[in-house]
Amino acid sequence: MDPSLETPLVTVTLDRLLQALPGSVRVLHPGRGDSAVRWVGPSELDDPVPFLVPGEVVLTSGMPFRSADGHAEAAEAERYVASLVQAEVRALGVGLAPHHERTPEAVTEACRRHGLGLFEIPPEVSFAAIGLAFAQLMETARARVLRDLHDGTRRLLGAAMGSSPVQDVMMVLTRGSVEWAVLLGADGQVRAGASPASAEQLEQLVERVLSGSGSRLEIARFPELEAPVVEAHPLRPRGDDAVAVLVAGSRRPLEPSAAGTVRAAVTVLEVLQHRRDGRREAVGELAARLLLRGSAASPATEALISRSAGSSERRRLRVVMGVPRDPGGTSAGARFWGHLLDTDLVIPEDWGFTAITRRDPSAQAVSEARRRGWLLAIGDPVAADALRTAAVEVTAVRDQLRSSDRSLRQGEQPPSVASLLGPQAGAALARGVLGPLLEPTAEAAEQRRVLTAWLACGGSWEAAARELDLHRNTVRRQIETLQRELGTDLGDMGVRADLWVALRFAAEAQEARTDDDGDRASR
Repeated sequence: MDPSLETPLVTVTLDRLLQALPGSVRVLHPGRGDSAVRWVGPSELDDPVPFLVPGEVVLTSGMPFRSADGHAEAAEAERYVASLVQAEVRALGVGLAPHHERTPEAVTEACRRHGLGLFEIPPEVSFAAIGLAFAQLMETARARVLRDLHDGTRRLLGAAMGSSPVQDVMMVLTRGSVEWAVLLGADGQVRAGASPASAEQLEQLVERVLSGSGSRLEIARFPELEAPVVEAHPLRPRGDDAVAVLVAGSRRPLEPSAAGTVRAAVTVLEVLQHRRDGRREAVGELAARLLLRGSAASPATEALISRSAGSSERRRLRVVMGVPRDPGGTSAGARFWGHLLDTDLVIPEDWGFTAITRRDPSAQAVSEARRRGWLLAIGDPVAADALRTAAVEVTAVRDQLRSSDRSLRQGEQPPSVASLLGPQAGAALARGVLGPLLEPTAEAAEQRRVLTAWLACGGSWEAAARELDLHRNTVRRQIETLQRELGTDLGDMGVRADLWVALRFAAEAQEARTDDDGDRASR
């Protein structure tokens, strides 16, 4: 991070410090009045730089630049002042006793040339008095920060209790702490507020925030903006999944009170999001299941769509399904997918999730899903009463995700035998062809894994062994065992084709078997 963009701690400016010094102290050069002073300390070393902190004011009796005859030589003064500036010292205070009756002209000229603050301390003013003035200013600054932070937090909490809490919180921010603020979803879409920066300008900043974990702050500078200092904060209502990003712009790095108010706003927005999610998650899943079962015609369901499917525009709906690239890979909850796709209509599935949304998932949303180890099957927009059929068609796209290793939109891949069969017919084929391989045991799962790899490798023992990380003789023995158990000839291409298609529907066949067993038990 650029150090110039860091949020300062409680600070006192050089200008305020110089104004607070005893009246007999004479300012010879004001230096950079708006620069932050972090410490005031004495030093009589010829080279104090190794012991200084950036932002320090150095007090000296003049020993470092006193020559043998008691005067300061220009070369020595130049060296000393230049080293202080290099160490980011804010000002130099020169005591007039016992070495100098007045500040050497060579020192004064060097400070003016380098822009270093310079003040002259008479004998009756101790260095301790200078340090005390600084300490009192720091206490005043801390009190001001705490007061401003309290006021900002009080206003945020008041906004959170209104009828439009998110919008009101964003308004509080832009009326005090920052010039502008915008709340972006994980898909890069605006949820609240507004920004003078384009989506393209903010994209990389938002991606850096989303790729992190835990509390995280990213700061960047956009010189072309009127408020060029831009902060991005993740919203993580539950766990490490960032569901949104708060981006705020200011004219300069935020003062401590303003920075604290922005962080308080992040917390308030997370609470609001958590409260909203907890209330709507179960309702959204129920509504989605009703829609996919063809119950979209009722007024109640239509109302659920209008509240839950994202976007205020009356767009058609689309089905989106997601699967992990690796079946045992990264998990992500329904809540995260709801935020990414801007919808409450999300159904967690054993194999991934199904969502219904009005938004066309953006390239950023697809990229974010892949970064988390997921692939998306994106359906075409349809009317609500066509969602059931649309889900069948998207299922066919979903079945092709892992083999293509990329997210797909409906129509990007030609239809396959699996897509033409559909889940019900495919499950029936799997039950008839796979038989004992559908048993809910670890042994059956391993047999399906071996058979899938062997078929995918065209019956090659060597290639399948590499894919499975097994010895080729082990693969050969397992395939021969499978052939006996299935009572079929695995050398027949027609048999292989049936098995290949059937394996695509193994999960559906197992689910159907479980449902049948449950029905028999209930009877």
